Amino acid sequence: MKPVDLSPVLAVENLSVSFRTEEGRRHVVDGVSLSIRSGEAVAIVGESGSGKSVTLLAAMGVLPPTAMIKADAITLNGEDIVGATDARLATLRGTEISMVFQNPMASLNPTMRIGEQVSETVAVHDSNASQEALTALAG
Repeated sequence: MKPVDLSPVLAVENLSVSFRTEEGRRHVVDGVSLSIRSGEAVAIVGESGSGKSVTLLAAMGVLPPTAMIKADAITLNGEDIVGATDARLATLRGTEISMVFQNPMASLNPTMRIGEQVSETVAVHDSNASQEALTALAG
């Protein structure tokens, strides 16, 4: 029997995010920690404006330059990505980590089959994807 891997795919420890504004610094996330293992389904719920999207955008490294991100650690498949270069983060996005935003009508085109949209993303982020695999994804 194969041993179960209990290490997290994504782990965020003590994440805080604030933004520079004309009125000063605005703190929007304070002390968030989470751990997600392979195969787990995780829901992050909260009121509008509570920091759900900002938390995950910070983990992906896609917040604007006005954001100040502090974390004890953000690891993706065991790799600490706090302070990773833009080039490294760009390599990880779409291949190792992705996000479907909370308003799927703004993220997914209802006039296209989901497979077509997924295959488009794979083609952009995986230059090794074969045309056969992309066609299979598109359905």
